[in-house]
Amino acid sequence: MLLLVLSQENVSLAVEEVLRVFGVSKYVLSGRYLLLDVRKNLRLCGKLAYTNEVYSVLFSGPSKKIFVLGEKFNWKKVYEKNYCVRSFCSVDEKKFAAVVWHALKDPMGNKVSGGSKNSKNFLEPKVNLKKAVSFFGIFKIKKEILVGKRIWVNSKDFLKRKAHMKPSLHPSSLNPRLARCMVNLVGDVKKIVDPFCGSGGILVEALFLGKKVIGVDIDRIMVKRCLLNVTHYRFQKDLYDIIVGDALEYTKKVSCVVTDIPYGKNTKTSDGLLSGFLKQYASLTSTMIVGFPDSVDVRKVLRGTPWKITFKTEWYLHKSLSKIVCVLEC
Repeated sequence: MLLLVLSQENVSLAVEEVLRVFGVSKYVLSGRYLLLDVRKNLRLCGKLAYTNEVYSVLFSGPSKKIFVLGEKFNWKKVYEKNYCVRSFCSVDEKKFAAVVWHALKDPMGNKVSGGSKNSKNFLEPKVNLKKAVSFFGIFKIKKEILVGKRIWVNSKDFLKRKAHMKPSLHPSSLNPRLARCMVNLVGDVKKIVDPFCGSGGILVEALFLGKKVIGVDIDRIMVKRCLLNVTHYRFQKDLYDIIVGDALEYTKKVSCVVTDIPYGKNTKTSDGLLSGFLKQYASLTSTMIVGFPDSVDVRKVLRGTPWKITFKTEWYLHKSLSKIVCVLEC
């Protein structure tokens, strides 16, 4: 069982991302905490954008019995080098940390994991409050108390790929965290197409996630920017194909489309263009992840097309501007 601590920026988007990355549908959500019955493919945690931490649940029970359960639990199996206990509910973390300490300290003279025979205190469990190798968290999910060991922390390396940190800056470039999440919404699809690729925000994140990509844009300058940004990260050349072209004239069958519809004063996005785009790609793919400007009436532009919305959320960008992220299927 996994407990995921979700980003509070957009919980519904964070949940959808997790479900599609792990390919599951059953879960328990309590505030920002998500419980999944997953025991395999834990490496998938590294793909997540809107999950902050992941814990492996060790045991759970009612608050009145949690200390007794802690005393009975075999902490030596999960202890490595040092430890720290943090309570994210009403359970007294100092009291619980003492339970762990006494369980780890072996009165029979056996060395605990992470100790050293050459150390005078090799029988003493080590506490490290700042950089604990064994980080134990205590949470309340509905009426149960859960105790887990942290197995993954989001390093948020994608934040180093914000628009102003790339070699070719464009102000309309999608936030890399959102771009990464949108790519994750396709699940285990191996190849994606972005027919409005711009400076390559989605393509770069897709490549970091191990996808092959095709980027199309009608603006030659934007294609040059996209190529500069993609080649900056030294991906293999056979993983990407970026071309100048009209999105409405693209005719090759694709596994999935992930794109952010252009917006702003210098773009010519209209309901007619969007309707034409949606009709065209209904014959090319069965799944699209699309970011629409909030000025677009999504249901209106979907009329007359075979696309159905299977997920939709609004994402605040800045000032009065928001984005509508949709998963479309037909």
